[in-house]
Amino acid sequence: MGISFNSKDAFDQIVMKKIYFISIFGITAVIIAFLSFKYNDEPLDTLLNRLYKFDNEFPQEKVHLHIDKPFYSLGEDIWFKAYVVDAKENHLSDRSRILYIDLLDARDSVKQTLLLPIVNGTTSGNIRLADSILSAGTYHIYAYTKWMQNFGSEFFFKKDVPIVNALKGAVNGNMVSKTLLTENGTQVNTDLAFNNNDGTSFGYQPVSYTITANGKILSSGKATTDINGKISLSQPLKEYKDIPVTINTSVIAANHQTFTQDFVIRPLSSVANVQFFPEGGHMVNGIRTKVAFKVLKPDGLGEDVTGYVTDETNERLAEFKSEHAGMGVFALAPVIGKTYTAVIKHENGLEKKYRLPEAETSGYVLNVNLIGNDSLSVKISASANLLNGKEAVLIAQCNGVVKFVARPKLDQVSNLSYIPAKKFPNGIVQFTLFTPDGVPVAERLVFVQHNNQLNANIKTDKAAYAIRGKVNIDLKVTDFAGQAATGSFSIAVTDDTKVKTDENNETSVLSNLLL
Repeated sequence: MGISFNSKDAFDQIVMKKIYFISIFGITAVIIAFLSFKYNDEPLDTLLNRLYKFDNEFPQEKVHLHIDKPFYSLGEDIWFKAYVVDAKENHLSDRSRILYIDLLDARDSVKQTLLLPIVNGTTSGNIRLADSILSAGTYHIYAYTKWMQNFGSEFFFKKDVPIVNALKGAVNGNMVSKTLLTENGTQVNTDLAFNNNDGTSFGYQPVSYTITANGKILSSGKATTDINGKISLSQPLKEYKDIPVTINTSVIAANHQTFTQDFVIRPLSSVANVQFFPEGGHMVNGIRTKVAFKVLKPDGLGEDVTGYVTDETNERLAEFKSEHAGMGVFALAPVIGKTYTAVIKHENGLEKKYRLPEAETSGYVLNVNLIGNDSLSVKISASANLLNGKEAVLIAQCNGVVKFVARPKLDQVSNLSYIPAKKFPNGIVQFTLFTPDGVPVAERLVFVQHNNQLNANIKTDKAAYAIRGKVNIDLKVTDFAGQAATGSFSIAVTDDTKVKTDENNETSVLSNLLL
């Protein structure tokens, strides 16, 4: 997220802001060298001391759950091991003593809560999926500590888990919905895909459904699945667009068992959410700026769009299209006295105009670019009235820990320097630019990943085993240099013929803790 600051309390501003967008842009500029900071620089020392004090007085925690399977049946257990780490170094935390784990249904109602003792930063347990209190559907797992609740839910562990009926021949459904804004109001189109318990499609079978909202039946009927086990439903929402809508379904499996499953469509807003993120925080007149954008549909999912940027004379200055999940980028050089509008064509064919953020008459633009795997380029641009020859301050932090400080001199419109990537650990690096007076004015993020992963080698004592036979496993873990590594490990063992795992959709310890 682009950020601009008005308060002179630099520290309080920087530590409380959250950033949600990461992008890398190519740059060309005049190359200069950064000056290293001086330890007897009182204003800089004060700022660094306050950052250090906040980090030590308000340490953050994160939680990762290693869950044994991607989906479950009623009557089974969700087995897991939990890792509670300090967000600073991702080391096992000794701060909290109790881990809370909530199991929520599709309506966000808490169905179960576990309280587990944390010993040396880890704990383990299981969630019993009793069919007496649960029904088939998609559930949410939240894991957190009491300390984490002091800072909101951003660091909570969250994962969606599908749960099917445990009976043989069970049928499970998945939902994909798409919301359209029509001249007659809001309409939701829903695709429901049903599969048998063995993963085959529930094709050419009858499905009964009822669509309800606020206790009122909107529609009901019967449909027959196609060869892929899919049915499509369309429902105008009108006055019910701002409350949850539930689709109740009933199917009969091959063993003549009847299975029911509910699908909940979240409350829908009436318009798409279009956001613009000027590079470094804001646009500045006279400085060419990259502007990222993000378009969310009323159902909260990213929307693929195309569009262009015009000024008040309707001259087209830039064209763009979304590249992934409704996100994309375009470049613009704002001119003083002009206003800019983005004309976006949505998926439903409608074109709408959105005003771009107003450019500052003077200010700074910060750009950070990862060059291969070895270095980071940092470009600082400033408007002409700010080129006073004084030294600004650039601070780079990882998980709240200051890793790099520099004093670039404001004597050119564009200054560029390179920083070795080895100065930073794996994960997100947050660069913040401060004025010579210590006011933060621009911020950028970049993701660094070194080739220093752990390597795990697993060997079994036999090539094949009898049913329920004992299996002995040797696990050898080494670091990137080939040296033996120590740590806390967990292994989940499942039947690969019955439990198919999509590694690209799994929440791994790397993606969870680093991103």
